[in-house]
Amino acid sequence: MTPSEHQRTAELWGNELQARRMRYPDEDVVRFLAWASAGRADTLGDTRSFGEGLDVGFGSGRHLAALSDFGYRANGIEIIDQPLDALRSELADCTLGELKIAALDTMPFPAESMDVATLWGMIFYRTLEHMRADLATTRAMLRSGGKCLVNFRARDNWFAELGEPVDAHTMVLDERAGPCANMTYTFVDLDEATALCTDAGLTVEQVKRVERFDPYPERHHAWWILWCSRP
Repeated sequence: MTPSEHQRTAELWGNELQARRMRYPDEDVVRFLAWASAGRADTLGDTRSFGEGLDVGFGSGRHLAALSDFGYRANGIEIIDQPLDALRSELADCTLGELKIAALDTMPFPAESMDVATLWGMIFYRTLEHMRADLATTRAMLRSGGKCLVNFRARDNWFAELGEPVDAHTMVLDERAGPCANMTYTFVDLDEATALCTDAGLTVEQVKRVERFDPYPERHHAWWILWCSRP
């Protein structure tokens, strides 16, 4: 993603963040963190400190709080420019590490510095080429045995063909896509999502498909959710 594409995505989602500041973690992120944390007290000897966690695209901070709740020091990156002191104040009860306004392209944290990473609701704004690079960077930041959560948009989403194609997978959505207009989205099937992770050197541990139907108007949403680890 070029700097201008990052800027456009940041601007569009920055407006959404101001209009709808989400507070509660997604239940699938909670399930993943429960799985990622299982047994770590036995190896680290401290149920309150499971190591370093990273939330990619932390937005309102809801998954930083979830990482902290599960015993991780919560680090994060975000391309939406926002006052980090204010966010730290909102999350005063959490154990926070470094929060950075940065993109994954920049390798924002050192190699093998993270025990767990969440890439929730963000990677599908990238082309396949950039997805591979982002997942490879995430793998590089994970320690051996570290866990990673990533979700992808499935091909059978209601707005998957409403826009200008970039390539066979990626679309710049138009006004027919409603609140997603002008955003770049990439849609993949399960084999493609799995290959993106394995090509980056991650082992896929679990796969889940999530669907949602909006009846008025009738709209179908679908995601692939993959739980991965670094060998």
